[in-house]
Amino acid sequence: MKFIPTTKFQLTLSEADQKQLSSMSRIEQALTDPDILSYDIWDGDARVGFAMLCPFEGNGFFLWNFAIDSAYQNQHYGQRALRELLAMLKQEHRAKVVTTTYTFGNDHAKYVYKKVGFWETDVVDGNGIHEVNMAVELY
Repeated sequence: MKFIPTTKFQLTLSEADQKQLSSMSRIEQALTDPDILSYDIWDGDARVGFAMLCPFEGNGFFLWNFAIDSAYQNQHYGQRALRELLAMLKQEHRAKVVTTTYTFGNDHAKYVYKKVGFWETDVVDGNGIHEVNMAVELY
């Protein structure tokens, strides 16, 4: 897989999948931020996914938005892309930890993140926020 820096969000997603990401206006705004890493994820000639990360202190990265195009879902692209993304972050950016969240009840995201080594750090359930925080250390 290749991770090509991008300034556009170009995936086709179901309405339910779109609700798992930040709003499109927020994604578009972040795509112009030079501190945010945004990638189209390619498998050969096919754009299969998108990843957006925010670096933080101590060589950490927050996986802010991650999605696989509807046409490529349920074909193990999520797991493969995450594994390769983590390897690329470690090699090219000396990442030591990657954190992320998923919406409480999104069992598919939970499964994919756990399959590649993330563990749950805590649950935020209040004031309209229902998320599970996760992290993976890269050695």
